[in-house]
Amino acid sequence: MARNEVGERVTEFLNNNNAASPSLINTGNNGAIAAELVLDDNASQEDKTAYMSNADLFENPELANVYGATIERNPTFEYDDNSNPNNIQKGKFTVPSTVQIGNGQSNGSTSFTGGSSGSNNSTSTQSNTSTNQQTAQPQVVDRAELTANFMGKLRASGKEIKAGNLTAEDFVKSLQDEGISLGASQEDIDGAITSVKAVMNSLLGTAFASSVGEVMLASAIEEYKPSLSFGNEYKDAANNMLKNYASEVKLRQHNGKYYGNLEDLLRYINEHSPSKNTADFIYNSLKEYLKTEEGKKQFVMLDADSVDDAEFMRNVRKTAGERRAEAIKAGTLKRVNIHDIGEVVEPDRVDASLAELR
Repeated sequence: MARNEVGERVTEFLNNNNAASPSLINTGNNGAIAAELVLDDNASQEDKTAYMSNADLFENPELANVYGATIERNPTFEYDDNSNPNNIQKGKFTVPSTVQIGNGQSNGSTSFTGGSSGSNNSTSTQSNTSTNQQTAQPQVVDRAELTANFMGKLRASGKEIKAGNLTAEDFVKSLQDEGISLGASQEDIDGAITSVKAVMNSLLGTAFASSVGEVMLASAIEEYKPSLSFGNEYKDAANNMLKNYASEVKLRQHNGKYYGNLEDLLRYINEHSPSKNTADFIYNSLKEYLKTEEGKKQFVMLDADSVDDAEFMRNVRKTAGERRAEAIKAGTLKRVNIHDIGEVVEPDRVDASLAELR
């Protein structure tokens, strides 16, 4: 298999840039897992500019510094077997029609897409016509809003589907009709439906996979909000998954709390899910929830000081054996018995863990 150099480059970039993260898990071509990169409004301007200037992710990256430039369509890609982006569909920029670019001419078309692009007058005219047609028929909802809408319907109908009272085919057909009634494009409808199908695959799996599916469902809805607020639906889903995880790996409770590494939890999720990239799509919301007082009542992260590190998810994708070998080589591996917890932690975390138990 040929080396995916572009994918490796994009992975390295995303691991060191906090402007965007993978969202909207989809089942892509041939069952591959696909993702859409979503910009974080709270990211630094420096990270945003670097992200929008990345030629692997956007066509015409020089427009990133044009005043008023916005992202009309996010970059999308599928994951290869090494968890690197593949089949990248570059993003689309929009800039104000009065902005002068390149040769000083006002840009006739405000959209700049990925893939091949022509520069002759005929292409520009066609682009103008397409833009005017889109303006005459405005889209009521975007992909993120439509996906959140569909996930809400899956939450409401999930029990009926599990019980066999509603077929997956009929449910998907209802989503198709809903998307059309909302004025969404067929491309966005298809993308949102494949997101729902990916979650359904988990929901209809084992007890643990089903609980992970519930968190995926809650995360898709939670992350569409202006800010993470963690309503009861998310808390219930996350807490139930944590209990299932603790039961499967035999974690013990102390003072009503479970103690463990988020890295180990996410690795276990990948190993016991239809896709080994599932953890990518619940990582952000789950780590933030476990930082809250409510979350800490359920699960204390022994690796809390590293969950925001750029290489954290890269380490999640490594095997437990690989991580153990790295720790031994670095001389940081210690096995500490904290009231029979038996967790493997670095020395500087032992005191903090003991303090939590008191």
